[in-house]
Amino acid sequence: AFKHPLDPLTPDKIAAASLSVRYHIASKTEIKAIKFITTYLLPPPKKVVLAYLGICLTPGGQPEAPTPIIQKAKVDSLDKLPDGTQPQISVQELVACETIVTSNARVQQLVKEV
Repeated sequence: AFKHPLDPLTPDKIAAASLSVRYHIASKTEIKAIKFITTYLLPPPKKVVLAYLGICLTPGGQPEAPTPIIQKAKVDSLDKLPDGTQPQISVQELVACETIVTSNARVQQLVKEV
């Protein structure tokens, strides 16, 4: 089946990107535990995508020879959050918070008072 170079990532590709981050951290840093929420996808340049699809760049012109679009997972940067800051909250953490808050009688009473 034809795959467009800008199709959304498959679960396997997302897992490969996550594994790449974890491998980088385990092999190149002293960090013992990590939590990351997002993985950024850098799309290929437009000119490369058009060539891959056989679309010419100029009206009436010939398309450029297609070049393979290289897909790789690598870590470009890793930034430690400053002291006193927290990472972005995940969907799972939001759901857990909602469950705790909606089942806590004291919280429910305080909400009624507001």
